Amino acid sequence: MTSHDRIRLNCNMRAFPTLLQVFCQNAFCRRLYNISPTIVWVPSGAADFQKRLGARVREIRMSRGFSQESFAEACELHRTHVSLLERGRINITVNTARQIAHVLQINLSELFRGLG
Repeated sequence: MTSHDRIRLNCNMRAFPTLLQVFCQNAFCRRLYNISPTIVWVPSGAADFQKRLGARVREIRMSRGFSQESFAEACELHRTHVSLLERGRINITVNTARQIAHVLQINLSELFRGLG
């Protein structure tokens, strides 16, 4: 192995976590749990908003007495999808936000109030 090969290997290893994350997102969201392909990993700039939204969903869910699993079932989502949402790891569609608000018996404006 030449020094040039080692440099190329090191560069590839640094990119590996990103490639792994993209692969896992595709495999996880599309094949394993049949979740909408519109879901993407959140870029760091939007992460604060997603974390605040996830914390808000968790707070309201728990105040209504839902377990994560029962809430996911009521929203017709996979439990892991709800977990990723509550941890701020994924974006959600407007329809998913609407389903969540409906199950929590609030309107969309209440769900997003104070997050901006």
